[in-house]
Amino acid sequence: MKSFTNPPLPPLAQALHAWEAEGHPQPAARITWLLALRHYLDADPSLGRHPEHSKTRARLLAVAVACDDLPLVRHLGGICHTLGEASLAEELDLVIACWRSGELEPALDLSRRLLFTHPYEARCTALYAAILATLRQPWSFPMPGPAWGDASLCLVPLDHAHCDDFAWAYHDPEIAARCCLPRFADAAEWHAWVDDCRAFGDQMTFAVWHRDWGFVGSVSLVMAEDIGFFYYWIAADFQGLGLGPKAARLLFELAETHWGLRVCYAKCFADNHSSRKGLAKLGFEPLNIHVRTESGNELHFRRVSPGRVPTFDVPEELRFLFQRMASTSQVAEIITAKPREEISI
Repeated sequence: MKSFTNPPLPPLAQALHAWEAEGHPQPAARITWLLALRHYLDADPSLGRHPEHSKTRARLLAVAVACDDLPLVRHLGGICHTLGEASLAEELDLVIACWRSGELEPALDLSRRLLFTHPYEARCTALYAAILATLRQPWSFPMPGPAWGDASLCLVPLDHAHCDDFAWAYHDPEIAARCCLPRFADAAEWHAWVDDCRAFGDQMTFAVWHRDWGFVGSVSLVMAEDIGFFYYWIAADFQGLGLGPKAARLLFELAETHWGLRVCYAKCFADNHSSRKGLAKLGFEPLNIHVRTESGNELHFRRVSPGRVPTFDVPEELRFLFQRMASTSQVAEIITAKPREEISI
């Protein structure tokens, strides 16, 4: 993660004035805002709890909303709510932060209370309906709850509500290039992509949610019966912290426990050494066969779930997977190493 040590931070009043004048950070500068907000709150804990700091707290909350810092929106918004100083807009921001981070039951409870106290407020009605729709969403595979994870990291099914979170984290063009994902010209294109992913009915894509930093990336699994294919990406500001492998382990735990995952495949570009290292840590082994793809520079890997009996006819297993994924336009053929045999896909 990028450090925020140079230049020294200005006084809080000066920083607030600068942030408010700018309105919203550029995506590459957002991490600076997040780190600075935490610095000021850590340096003066009274900002987060004493009633006499209500105006400063409201300004800090507005900055957290402006840079989509949902963990701080939940923290500061929760304090404002408890102290009875939150405006309707701040209450709504708190509900939205809980909703987008996968805390659906608290979000529904808070939105219901707002609806009771503001029965004719259209924003309250719309938000309550949206959260209820998320709770009733029929996902491709059964979810044991609204999220899956531990105290520090959890997987939340990617929803249309995550559009802004996704955009902040996805701004680095290397992510799309490395993962062979769309570049998304606008929000409408992203929403259409989410709808397309759901329509296939054989995959789950998750927002990777960190307790302290919010949305830090995404992980996805496509299933063909008990065979999986997965990929993940982590935002540039949060790479190198082990979050990608941890999210992958959570995904495998979920899929093996609830969806019957037996074996999983993955791929990366040959020159992506960090991904290759990460896959090795997750138990993936390079295939002893060559998969010829349109890019011509990809390596494929395989991981057998603990306690499951592997299939030794890997080419046939891959052919079945690729056919179910409708990836014929991407995979030209599989060539076994010994003997050298071509299998059309």
